[in-house]
Amino acid sequence: MLSGEKILVTGPTGQVALPIVRALAKGNDVYGLARFSNPEGRAKLEALGVHCLAMDLCTDPLDALPDDFTYVFHFASVVMDHEASWEYAFELNVQATGRLMYRLRNVKGFFHCSTAAAYQTKGREPLFEDDP
Repeated sequence: MLSGEKILVTGPTGQVALPIVRALAKGNDVYGLARFSNPEGRAKLEALGVHCLAMDLCTDPLDALPDDFTYVFHFASVVMDHEASWEYAFELNVQATGRLMYRLRNVKGFFHCSTAAAYQTKGREPLFEDDP
């Protein structure tokens, strides 16, 4: 388990990330990056001692993001549904991930948890790495 590190977690209130944030916050300096449209999610993180950074990875410049993290756990993603266009999903799940990796290119480790929403939907057909 990591200890004494400065860690950035994107999408920290999500069902996959939140248990990891809880564990990491016990012995590390954890920052959670999200839009924080739900104040309850932010309050839950702050109660764990997490420093909350309100940003939209698609629209906000990453210049204001500190670049001295030692590890990144990137869980921010959007799933294609009635609220998200394919273009927005591609922007967040692919383009923003690349920008974040470039901005924080000096970290010791970058863990990326992705989603199939990086691909254009084909209904129930299987997706392959070379699909658009």
